[in-house]
Amino acid sequence: MQATIEETHAHAAIVGRRYTELQTQVNAKKAAPEISRQSFATTAQVLNTTQALATIAAERAEEATKAQEKEQEKRNKVEKAEEARTAKAKKQYKRWVAAAVKIVNDRITQEDKRQKKQGWLRRAAEKAAEKEAKQHANAEATAQRKANKATGKTGLPQKRKRISNSDSKDKENGRADGSDGVSVSPSKRPHTL
Repeated sequence: MQATIEETHAHAAIVGRRYTELQTQVNAKKAAPEISRQSFATTAQVLNTTQALATIAAERAEEATKAQEKEQEKRNKVEKAEEARTAKAKKQYKRWVAAAVKIVNDRITQEDKRQKKQGWLRRAAEKAAEKEAKQHANAEATAQRKANKATGKTGLPQKRKRISNSDSKDKENGRADGSDGVSVSPSKRPHTL
């Protein structure tokens, strides 16, 4: 299309130069009375034809220029439409990416909250179990003390009295103090020298 327009403009320029040359000749023949009427008419006819061709060539060149401008406008519209589609696609892609990132971040946040909640629940359960175990141990100790108190036991280890060989022999004969097992007050016991 561009080549056709350039050729049309070149042809119009050639025709225009030819028209100028013929116009010069016509003017010269008008000034020269020796040129015959027939020769002048022929030159004038050629001049008119050339002028008509020049007009046609100019019109075609103008039409070609307009056609080129329209074609360029169409291309511009197509390019703008393509740019608009590309920009819209980019915006849509950015929205999709932002939505996907938000979903991932929300899931991460929810998972963090869930893990924290599970940690709290686990620690609370451990504390409750520890408290219950302490209460159970305290209850058992209290019950044991009450039972010991009811039976007269203190729950403390008793000191055992050491018994010598002589004491054991006395026990065989009577009391551990060497008596025969009959209770006698100290005042009534016979004094030995």
